Amino acid sequence: MLAIPPIYFASGIGTLLIVFGFAALISQRIYLDPNTQSPIEVELPMFGKMKANYPALVFVLLGFALTVTGLNLSHKLVPWYVSGTIVANTAGIKLEEGHLEVFPRGLEKKIGPDGKFTIEVQLEEGETFESVIQWFDYSVQDGGSVQIRTQEELDKFNQCVKKQNPCSSQLIATTKNSRTYEVHLTQFPTAKDERKDP
Repeated sequence: MLAIPPIYFASGIGTLLIVFGFAALISQRIYLDPNTQSPIEVELPMFGKMKANYPALVFVLLGFALTVTGLNLSHKLVPWYVSGTIVANTAGIKLEEGHLEVFPRGLEKKIGPDGKFTIEVQLEEGETFESVIQWFDYSVQDGGSVQIRTQEELDKFNQCVKKQNPCSSQLIATTKNSRTYEVHLTQFPTAKDERKDP
């Protein structure tokens, strides 16, 4: 189950408080001063003095503050586009029938018969694909499977760019808001292969 970001939680609670506060104001129960038995008056900026249903006013003002705070803390969402190709060494595998899974959240994803796949996601400004998506996994029945650990592949790619190690990353290109992979499928052993094992 996905956690609700605090900004949305604050805005949602604030909106509910405003709605319930206005409902209580409409009912207009007037509170009396216990000493004078006269209606309590509250002075509000822009509204002046009013005989107050003050608990309802507290709800409205608190809700307004929470909503504004939530909206002010909200971050701009940035579209990310991840693409790649699944490479199989065995002919006849129907790559489009495979299953592409992304962890930890469900995203819009597609895979075609040529093994080309796309993953699209909206991330908060400042986040990266690797900071949000830990891994993605592809498997196809009777064909094989592969799991990509996103941060590991980015680290390998950066080492390739620095030319400190031979390039072993399945991440082959990056931009500020995109990633491109070439993913090699690990074949499942066939019955013929299993018979060869001692």
